[in-house]
Amino acid sequence: MRTPAVDVHQLASEPVSVVVVAGGGATRFGSDKVAVVIEGQSVLDWVLDAWSFGAEHIAVGPVRPTRRPVRWCREQPPGGGPAAAVAAALPHVQHQWVAVAAADAPLVGAAVSELRAGAALAAEEGADGAWLVDDQGQPQPLAAIVRLTALQQVLDDAAGDSLLRRLKQLRLHDVRAASDALHDVDTPADEKYVSQLLAAFSKHGGHGDPQQRSTK
Repeated sequence: MRTPAVDVHQLASEPVSVVVVAGGGATRFGSDKVAVVIEGQSVLDWVLDAWSFGAEHIAVGPVRPTRRPVRWCREQPPGGGPAAAVAAALPHVQHQWVAVAAADAPLVGAAVSELRAGAALAAEEGADGAWLVDDQGQPQPLAAIVRLTALQQVLDDAAGDSLLRRLKQLRLHDVRAASDALHDVDTPADEKYVSQLLAAFSKHGGHGDPQQRSTK
């Protein structure tokens, strides 16, 4: 379901806690991919900027320096997967809505406004939230806004399980992602591609959709 044109500031007035999953091994990249600097700041800082509307930011993984204030925690055991990581963050969450984000997806800001609107509409209908879906209709569990109570219910004893499988138990609205918004930094080739888009984005003052800016 693609959300209609709505005033996200009126609909999405509830404070949201942002949980960033930042504990991946980066085996394909060869180094800590979220610490890679692109256009003057790390991939992680680009991600935090994309989710800047959050009332608080909680990152799960090894502590890294960030420009924004972040509360850090670790899943147990470390490396237990995204489901365990999100579960580890929930005791620190202060608000009733939680954005679940990937630390290696710096272009997601192009789709965050539509996701917020989709989550707000889901809330009005009594659903559990919303998540982005890609061009093939595949839902993205690390790009979602979900009720805290719903996450607590499905992530109990989540270590070793799939976050996607757990979130599929909930009523989440599908929100089609903008082109390339879900492109992550898994390889040096990904870094080069994302760098080109973010360079064009920065050149135009860091406003709007980086994909659209890169075509002008």
